[in-house]
Amino acid sequence: MIGDFLVLKKMRGGRTHQLMSVALMATAAIGPMVLAPAASAQATGERNFNIPAQSLGDALVTFGIQSGMQVTTNGVPLRGVQTGGVKGNLAPAQALSQLLAGSGFTFRINGNVVTLERAPQTADGSIQLGPVRVEGATGTSGNGYGDSLTSDRLATEGTRSYAPAGASIMKGGKSLLDIPQSVTVVTRQRIDDQNLITLTDVMSNVTGVAVDPRVGGGADFYSRGFQMSSVQFDGVPTYRSTMPSGNTFSASTAYVDRVEVLRGSQGLLEGQGTPGGAVNLVRKRGTFEPQISYTARAGSWNHFGGIIDVGAPLNDAKTLRVRAVAEYDRQDSFIDIVNSKRFTGYLALDYDFDPDTRFGMAASIGRKRSVLDEGLPHFSDGSNPHLPRSTFYGAEWSYNDVDEEQYWADLEHSFNSNWSLKIAGNYSKSRAHELYLTPDNSVSPTATTVARDVWKTYDGTRTFGIDAHVDGQFNLGQLQNEIMVGGSISRLHSIEHLAANFGAYPTDLYNPEANIPEPTSYSWSTTYLFQPIIQKGVYGMVRSTLGPATLILGTRVNWYKAVRATSTFSQDGVVVPYAGLVYKLTPQWSAYASYTDVFNPQRSLQANGDVLPPVRGKSYEAGIKGELADGRLTTSLALFRTDQVNLAVTDVASGEICGGNYCYLPSGKVRSQGIEVEVNGEVLPGLQLSGGYTYNHMEHIEDFASFISPKHMLRLWADYRLPSSLSAWSLGAGVRYQSAQERNGFRNSPYTVVSAKIGYALNEQFDLSLNVDNLLDETYFTTVGRDYYGSPRNFMLTLRGKI
Repeated sequence: MIGDFLVLKKMRGGRTHQLMSVALMATAAIGPMVLAPAASAQATGERNFNIPAQSLGDALVTFGIQSGMQVTTNGVPLRGVQTGGVKGNLAPAQALSQLLAGSGFTFRINGNVVTLERAPQTADGSIQLGPVRVEGATGTSGNGYGDSLTSDRLATEGTRSYAPAGASIMKGGKSLLDIPQSVTVVTRQRIDDQNLITLTDVMSNVTGVAVDPRVGGGADFYSRGFQMSSVQFDGVPTYRSTMPSGNTFSASTAYVDRVEVLRGSQGLLEGQGTPGGAVNLVRKRGTFEPQISYTARAGSWNHFGGIIDVGAPLNDAKTLRVRAVAEYDRQDSFIDIVNSKRFTGYLALDYDFDPDTRFGMAASIGRKRSVLDEGLPHFSDGSNPHLPRSTFYGAEWSYNDVDEEQYWADLEHSFNSNWSLKIAGNYSKSRAHELYLTPDNSVSPTATTVARDVWKTYDGTRTFGIDAHVDGQFNLGQLQNEIMVGGSISRLHSIEHLAANFGAYPTDLYNPEANIPEPTSYSWSTTYLFQPIIQKGVYGMVRSTLGPATLILGTRVNWYKAVRATSTFSQDGVVVPYAGLVYKLTPQWSAYASYTDVFNPQRSLQANGDVLPPVRGKSYEAGIKGELADGRLTTSLALFRTDQVNLAVTDVASGEICGGNYCYLPSGKVRSQGIEVEVNGEVLPGLQLSGGYTYNHMEHIEDFASFISPKHMLRLWADYRLPSSLSAWSLGAGVRYQSAQERNGFRNSPYTVVSAKIGYALNEQFDLSLNVDNLLDETYFTTVGRDYYGSPRNFMLTLRGKI
């Protein structure tokens, strides 16, 4: 491993090498720090609280949202405990004292974190309320807060739960009950239990999401039959060109606290509102308490890797906090010659200017050196050649080198208890160099050879995005109102150099030759330049609550311009309306409905050289959600329908005349509709469950369309901690099923993949787990059109430790 890392350091990219060195030195330097805990005045400023009488668990979730603080129960059971609620302008400590009155619990506050504790009892068994401790005011410190205490009040790290406290993908933390769309949150605990190392691993296990591997690496994600066109970081969209295989689509989860996935159009707050939805990666933040964690893994096909994760306050007041993460991963493959080496470094700082103002900044670098699988052909009649899973149609000299840098900054300020401002931005730069062979997608059923094209490509992409919004709340009589007004802008600059020799390396269909001479010249080449793609918009949303009903109304006005080669497309003042209704049936259950327009600019070219017109449509959703067992279990049922036009469809008839690839046509009216059911959290003591089923029916109402969506998808995972004297042991099992997919007349078969895990806690610091993926060794293709085999049965042994 050390030798591989030294090789990585010597490869191209001097600036990236410098950043890698900084990240490694920061991780090493922070690790041994022993920092004195200290103060915060978070608990002293007044806030507006309006929490009705309900279960204490639900009330604490609402308290966390309204106070901006992170609440941890520290394992205290809350089942059956009720509270009389609290209302008025109060300091958080005062409000919490009223919520806990008569409950038998007390609390302590350290910085931004509230920890619940049982109140002590006297000798006769009566409750004796001890003093509430607002720690830091005297320079003292608490502990027992878990592994990650950060300024992110919705952080999942250290909760040991699959059920989130809420989601931030709609800007501002909201309970899932209050979001009138389908949202899945993959928590840090689930990421670790299932050993989900990359974003692609995570998305492969999300309810209703199909993963489509890219030629050149990475993957695209589809939900409800439509592609998710961007990936957000902390709520700010990050766009990429069509070619690079950088960390946007194959991102490491080492520095991620959780992954939030919204299904349905996100056009109101993102601008580019595909009906497939949006993905939001929420980064880890600097911690209030010193912590070090580390991970070592070893698995099938020479898979080895490790992570060092360090967080700590850097001053006595804990107003300056740091997080540093370094990850190395290398692996071969079940496919001949295919391999990958990857390094990720991450460094974040958060600073509290005062209790009402926080500034954060972070940087990450990613470097990958690999030989990729470019897929397999199928027969032109749609049948399967039954090639061995180890078949590789590339060459020994093939390579895929990707370097990416990403930078983030955000500022949050509370003007008073009712009004706040947040500004967030990101910048990224990626470079992808590739040399590879691709076989023809389809060959005659009588063929014994297959043609291969050789491609040499370079893709350089720079993206910038910034979002600013103001949130406020005010009352009009009995009508409680929340308002959000903001704006955003994103820019993408991309240059693509392509060179190819078509049909230059024919080979035996069943015994492809990899030891062939590397080309020295190319018969075809071109350059594509996006200079630039600009999207900007302003938006507003109002949430008005009267009794159990909340009406949500919003709109966004978009401006969009894309320049590619000699083709320019622009639209000004496109209005995207949004409407939603949430009705609280009980404190634990809500019914909802929502509507939004679809507006999604496209970059693909038609045969005449024009850019495709934007996808337009309408999206509807209705359902019911529940937060049960004091928030430890979330569940939902959704009905959805989306109608849209201009979806990009491959133009096979025109041939491969668009940069050596097929051009596209705008489709007619396409309808996607169906039902989704999902559950996440603790269904029984010690049993964490995450599962979802999707039925999705797609049809073309007018003209034609090309579909990728499976009709049926099941994603299921459960992890059980054994009771009593066996509590050091845990058992996990999961199933991924999806029905057949179709694309451009080709169809693959349904598949079922079973996974399992056994874990053992060696002591309080060390956990050992063995994960087995594809336990039954199912042979299947992950997508259709260009065939990619899913991984055979494989094993991963993981050791996790913490200080």
